Amino acid sequence: MLRYKKVLLFLIVVIVISILTCCNSDKLDDDDINVIREYINETPYLEFSFVELTEKVNVRDKVLYIDDFNVYFDINGYIYSINIVYYEEHNSTKYTLMYRKEWDVFKIMEKVEEDIKSVRFEDNINILELVDENLKDITKPDIEYESYIIDLIVPQVITNNFISDNIDIYYNGSIVSDDKKDRLEGITFHVYGYPVGAVDLGAFYVFGEDM
Repeated sequence: MLRYKKVLLFLIVVIVISILTCCNSDKLDDDDINVIREYINETPYLEFSFVELTEKVNVRDKVLYIDDFNVYFDINGYIYSINIVYYEEHNSTKYTLMYRKEWDVFKIMEKVEEDIKSVRFEDNINILELVDENLKDITKPDIEYESYIIDLIVPQVITNNFISDNIDIYYNGSIVSDDKKDRLEGITFHVYGYPVGAVDLGAFYVFGEDM
């Protein structure tokens, strides 16, 4: 009888652990992936929300540190490709969220890194909200371009090391003069059209605390 009770107790523990593991899993199944892929495919960029995308991949309630953000959308105003490299708080795993329209592929790749980059920006948690709220009007599709490219540079002081004087810089929506360009600090996006010509170098959009 005692042995029977021990076996029964063991089975109950195994079942409970299995249920908890199942419920807490962040892994995406095929149905999840299809829903996400359909959302990206069928939602015009001007209506698209990266915040909603994070909800669909079960990371919306987590603190994310984004190391790389890159999105293209085509002449028709639909997402063509997405690359977002991010970490979760207190986690050494690097996640790469990738979408390619031409291959009809959506996936999240994971890689455990022994040496996590020491640089972390608290403002990174606002990047997805900034894209949703601030860049929509700036990057309306234009028939002159095959696609628009939004590229996260870095949340740091803007210097002329990587931008020339003839490139426009907007700080919180307003263009800034040349003498103030090297004193700006914030989340910085490079937005431009493709193909990019010699006189079409795009513009930098910086979002930060008011000067």
